Amino acid sequence: MVEDIKRLAKEYEEAIESIKGVKSRLYSVIIKDLLTNSYDPSKRTEAKLTEELGLPRSTVRKALVELSEEGVLNFNAFGESIKPYGVESLGRALDRGYVTLTREEIDNYLGVKEREGYYGSFSGQCISRIENGKPLYRYRGEDDIKRLRYLILRFLSFTSNLADEQTTKKTNIIRTITGSEIYRRLEPYFMERESLDLFHEQTGLDILGFSRELAKELEKSETVTEESVKMAIRKSMERRLENVLFILQPFIDLLKNEGFQGAAKRLDEMKRKEKRRWVVDYYEGDPYKFRKEYVWGVTLALRDGCTISEKAGADPELIKKARETTEFINRVMEKE
Repeated sequence: MVEDIKRLAKEYEEAIESIKGVKSRLYSVIIKDLLTNSYDPSKRTEAKLTEELGLPRSTVRKALVELSEEGVLNFNAFGESIKPYGVESLGRALDRGYVTLTREEIDNYLGVKEREGYYGSFSGQCISRIENGKPLYRYRGEDDIKRLRYLILRFLSFTSNLADEQTTKKTNIIRTITGSEIYRRLEPYFMERESLDLFHEQTGLDILGFSRELAKELEKSETVTEESVKMAIRKSMERRLENVLFILQPFIDLLKNEGFQGAAKRLDEMKRKEKRRWVVDYYEGDPYKFRKEYVWGVTLALRDGCTISEKAGADPELIKKARETTEFINRVMEKE
């Protein structure tokens, strides 16, 4: 009798684990489908997901509701006919094991894409060229840049500890600033600071978003010419690339010495020892873990930076160094 009860209990536990595994796989399929179709709200509805997955609508609805209640998904309404879901927190989906992403998937989901025709449901589109008499638009899907930003911020929240270890003048200054009494006192009011920053955002046709920066630099010149604008943009892009490479160097050194698994283990340990642990888009109770997806987000952003820097005429040697950095990271990551 006792043995029968033990066997039944074991079978029950195995069944529960099996159900959890199936549920996680369903969650993963739904999340990836929503990321794939981030540019088109009509493809992110309950009805469309049901059609694409070939599952009972009640099953899809239950999964969507559960993921929404956990804050992984959000729900928006475009009039009466289109009520799409979107991925609200990719970080939470990663933390809870609902999805894992390869470098190729990060590139496909969050990278810049090109298509014929204009979608009016989201911003960030521009014509790249005319092909066969038709305009081709470059775009990112709805909230893709926010997801990419969060991956990079998560990467930086872990690797900033490496920069602190170097105790450079710059990191010492940052440490002094963030540890100051006035800085700590103002931290709870970051939303008010964001409101104030709205007055400093770029407006009008400044799609590149740094005309104010360039204007500040060029106002020192007696006259502003096409050549001086070109030079200012080139220098601005070079400064940006140099800053990214400076930020990444401690992580590169760690990869060289310990490989990705060793680097991830060390970064996890350093994060656990922090007195004030901070990870963007983190939900209390989820595991603190340095993930490959954060690194894939960084290499995607750096490749994007190389693309626009090259178009701006930036130093070819600097661009080559940045590209070699992404290639090195990819080689190390893909070995493990």
